[in-house]
Amino acid sequence: MQLNERSWAGHVISWIKEKIANNQSIFEDATNDPGLKTESGRTKFPDIILYLNKVSGIVFNGWELKFPDTSASDQEMLLNALEKAKALQSNSFVTWNGSEAIIWGISDDNYDLNSLTPLKRYPPDPEITSRNDLAIWDNYQKHEPKLKATLNSILNDLRQLH
Repeated sequence: MQLNERSWAGHVISWIKEKIANNQSIFEDATNDPGLKTESGRTKFPDIILYLNKVSGIVFNGWELKFPDTSASDQEMLLNALEKAKALQSNSFVTWNGSEAIIWGISDDNYDLNSLTPLKRYPPDPEITSRNDLAIWDNYQKHEPKLKATLNSILNDLRQLH
């Protein structure tokens, strides 16, 4: 079985929902369902939207997930994430390529590359270096505990950011 970035996003969302169900998170929900109408007129879909209060529509931030063949600081991904963050009215977002993750802060509601500050970097995992490390099911299962540990660290740091 081959995985893709969309299926990996589904796994991450399910792990976040599990933490929420076990009262281990300040966040209320995580999803990838809503499309966001951006200033460009296009509808875009964040890989993950993290909610503080879903009923009230209070979003904490959005996440962009890629496989390790895309850098966690890839400029195209950052521009895409900024456009989505602006639509969400969020002052942060997360990029994660399975190996390395970064929590980005956005200064003064200025949604351009110059306004970005890496608030927290999670160092690259030396064992997750290629697309096949996450796309091939057996490899993915081997790395799953580390991915969950990184997720837990990200959620704890986002809680502190809140």
